[in-house]
Amino acid sequence: MLRSRPLRSPAARLPVAPCLTLLALSLALVACGDGREPLVLYSPHGREILQPLEERYEELEAAIDVRWLDMGSQEVFDRVRSEAANPQADVWFGGPHTIFEQGVEHGLLAPYRPTWADALPADTESGDGLYWGVYRATPVLVYNGAAVSEEEAPDDWDDLLEPRWRGKIILRDPLASGTMRTIFGMVMARSVAETGDVRAGYQWLARLDAQTKEYVFSPTLLFEKLTRQEAVVSMWELTDI
Repeated sequence: MLRSRPLRSPAARLPVAPCLTLLALSLALVACGDGREPLVLYSPHGREILQPLEERYEELEAAIDVRWLDMGSQEVFDRVRSEAANPQADVWFGGPHTIFEQGVEHGLLAPYRPTWADALPADTESGDGLYWGVYRATPVLVYNGAAVSEEEAPDDWDDLLEPRWRGKIILRDPLASGTMRTIFGMVMARSVAETGDVRAGYQWLARLDAQTKEYVFSPTLLFEKLTRQEAVVSMWELTDI
């Protein structure tokens, strides 16, 4: 059983950030063989969420054929940016607000106001209707409860640097993952807040890298390897856990 760990040290807590959001892109609809209008979705949410979403939406909108592509949130941004001159997706669903802000800066997004917009807190909207927060997510420490007892589990981000966790940590590839970039960004922000410089943050990340057994390509693989005890500790996002 995978378990998340509430952190006991306030200084080491990650700030709660609007992590998963929905926004509209320029339409790029193509003809569909069965006569339905295709709706193309790029998302990091994984099959477990995207498949039911597709099925439910198509129940409600029989004329629409939902097609989704699952990839890391950073990969979504890179793909949308590379397709800027010829958009292939209609909707970008999921990722940290920092990545969506990059989408705004690059002019990749089109304004859209969902029917449920008035039910959202004011700070979950981008300010110009280019993206909307769906829920807030908190990064947490994760451990395999069958291999690590609650007493043994790390309480704090800095606990991951203890010698006992060397070779027992597995992480998502930060090049593709907005969640990991958010966590690494927290480390750097903490370094600046405490020392006025980023060097301590880079040193912390280098020590974490020395402790880490493997970086994996997808959250699904991360969970599988944790369950099989190929590694027993990680950091990820609470709602996925």
